[in-house]
Amino acid sequence: MGIKKFKIIFDNPVQTYKPGETVSGKILLDLDSNKKCRGMKVKISGKAFTRWIQPSGNGSKQIRGHETYFSSKFYVVGGQSDEMELTEGEHIFLFEYVLPTNLPTSYELKLVNNEAHVRYIVKAIIDRPWKFDNETEAPFTVVTEYDLNTDPIARGQVFIEETKTFGIFSSSPPLIVTLSLPFRGYVPGQIIPITVNVDNQSGVEVNHIKLKLEMYGTYLQSGSSSYPMKKKVNMSIIDTKKNKYEEDVFQFIHNFYIPPTPPSNIGMNCSIISIEYAIELEAEVDRM
Repeated sequence: MGIKKFKIIFDNPVQTYKPGETVSGKILLDLDSNKKCRGMKVKISGKAFTRWIQPSGNGSKQIRGHETYFSSKFYVVGGQSDEMELTEGEHIFLFEYVLPTNLPTSYELKLVNNEAHVRYIVKAIIDRPWKFDNETEAPFTVVTEYDLNTDPIARGQVFIEETKTFGIFSSSPPLIVTLSLPFRGYVPGQIIPITVNVDNQSGVEVNHIKLKLEMYGTYLQSGSSSYPMKKKVNMSIIDTKKNKYEEDVFQFIHNFYIPPTPPSNIGMNCSIISIEYAIELEAEVDRM
């Protein structure tokens, strides 16, 4: 008895918005009996959260971080000092809210003992005096655009060379591996063309070349501390393995297609979460 249906429907069917846009929709309420209340209240908020386990003495402690970007409450019918009755049947209440212009992109990551997110939520509340309120909520996504064309670092080329020698009592000639990218900045849907050169003078056989696209997240504890606690996590987005090569000198180009991933500009408007991406190369050699 009471509520048959209580849900939030956004005008934007994909529920995705940019900072500064208007979030609008309707609250659908279907009652099978009359209900007394102060009114229908809407709460819309955007918040960031971090959590991880930190070793402490002989045990561990849980570290948390919080950050609020906006939090607004308003009535779409009724009010704090009102008393009204919602009648049996279906009711529709409209709502809208203009988002702030400086918001971080929505973000979700949950690992064992590690969690971080940036979430945006609309909550509808039947405000009932002296009783438990009835509530329903719906998340929406915020995407903060970032123009790589305006970033001179993103346009820069990448060239990295690593050298390794082998031997216990004397060193072998070097194994030289280089990795190069035409640009440093990419967006989801693009291809990262990775050029790898191997010059193996060591005499040690190279069995495989592994490539990974890694995401590195840094989570901070909120608060007034001058040195907030920090947690770093990394997560493999893409990985591949090239088979054994017989030649001592060779080159190949591997194309990574970038899947949908959180943007690395999240830290521009969020002070407790930052993200970086890196290409990792590993030459797997004969253990003998």
